[in-house]
Amino acid sequence: MSRHERLRKRPFDTLEDNSYFAHSPIFSIQRHLARPLVPASQKFFHLQCRDRSGFPTETMSDYAGHLRRARIRQASLRDALAEHFAERDEFVLEIGCGHGHFLAAYAAAHPEEHCVGFDLVTRRIARAEKKRRDRELNNLAFFKAEVDEFLFGLPAHVRITRIFLLFPDPWPKKRHWKHRLTRYDRLERLAARTSDHGDLFFRTDDHPFFEWTEETIRTHPAWEVVPERPWPFEADTVFQGFAPRHYSLCAIRCPSKPT
Repeated sequence: MSRHERLRKRPFDTLEDNSYFAHSPIFSIQRHLARPLVPASQKFFHLQCRDRSGFPTETMSDYAGHLRRARIRQASLRDALAEHFAERDEFVLEIGCGHGHFLAAYAAAHPEEHCVGFDLVTRRIARAEKKRRDRELNNLAFFKAEVDEFLFGLPAHVRITRIFLLFPDPWPKKRHWKHRLTRYDRLERLAARTSDHGDLFFRTDDHPFFEWTEETIRTHPAWEVVPERPWPFEADTVFQGFAPRHYSLCAIRCPSKPT
């Protein structure tokens, strides 16, 4: 019998009635170890659904409901993108647009280009949309989406001409590398939706993250780092204003190198 199984068999319910045991450090450790083991694919969802005692409050049926809602959201995004790009076949993209400071300024300075930004946080998209309406920028649109959902939902005929990835979360811990927006497989998906000779502009204030990203792009067959390429547009943003220094990288989509 494993340690977790032995701990699960202990009568915690009887100890819960005693305030001394319920708040003792030893009991807290035992209670932590006695939490049900959750599969990796469900861990994030269960971490969001724990009561004050630390035990999961959602069941497997609730997780199935979470997946069902995600599918509905993705289908809604696909429909919105299909309608938006019905008469368009290329655009400029900002991944993680935040409040839309940079992309709104870029769209105002480049009225001939259609610009799209997306972010995962609802209030950020709401503020970005307000900027678009206030400035009457008809060549600009914002969507609430996660990067893989957005790329998957794009109509097949649409291509990205220019990508901006500005100050994304560096996820500095080694075990969190899979969350980074510049990991190899995500560069693969971006390349598949980017036109030949399309641009990728990356900027961060985290030097280890910058070096990791540069190495990842250099080893990818679909992208080529172009050190001499100038940065195409500058605009004051919140993150750049707070950063004491930043590091920029430019790359192009190589048509001669398959994805």
